[in-house]
Amino acid sequence: MMIDKRYQGKGYGQLAFEKMLMDIEKMPYGEAKYVTLFYHTSNAKAKTLYASFGFEDTGIIQDHSMLAIKHLDKQITLAH
Repeated sequence: MMIDKRYQGKGYGQLAFEKMLMDIEKMPYGEAKYVTLFYHTSNAKAKTLYASFGFEDTGIIQDHSMLAIKHLDKQITLAH
């Protein structure tokens, strides 16, 4: 998911990400135990955003991107 630079900093990405995670938690596509994603290692804002939703860095880096994981047995923390 990418938010155009003109619309960044307005909360659109955070809201969209929150809604996406809520949909995944409902498991309409089948049961899942975790969600993973990659973010660029130099993107501190992305790291902070994903951590606020319960994602943890795995220490696995591929092409300058960190693999982060969120275990779904934990409650989603809604960012405000």
